[in-house]
Amino acid sequence: MALEATVQRSGGAYLAVGRVQGTWTAECRRCLEEVQGPLEASMREVFEWEPTDGETWPINDQRIDLAPAAREVAMLALPLAPLCSEECAGPIPERFPTGPAAATQGRSIDR
Repeated sequence: MALEATVQRSGGAYLAVGRVQGTWTAECRRCLEEVQGPLEASMREVFEWEPTDGETWPINDQRIDLAPAAREVAMLALPLAPLCSEECAGPIPERFPTGPAAATQGRSIDR
């Protein structure tokens, strides 16, 4: 993961503006094969001496730590349920059909 940001003073606080970039790796939600994709997210975070919990970040020992803010921005940019492709049928398509067509055809799943 890479972070490119500028930090500017804004009143009594500091504003970090930039971009988080990298590559994510996960398992396909259907076939469980490895899938990767690009990660790009904008970052605009406020750092204060007395931060508001959940809204701004702390300044500790005269330092601003961008890492936790960048990690949070990256986590929020990750896909919730990645697919290797829209056509992925999964590991056993006959037993575990995907999509709404399987539910409307009245199929039962063997256990």
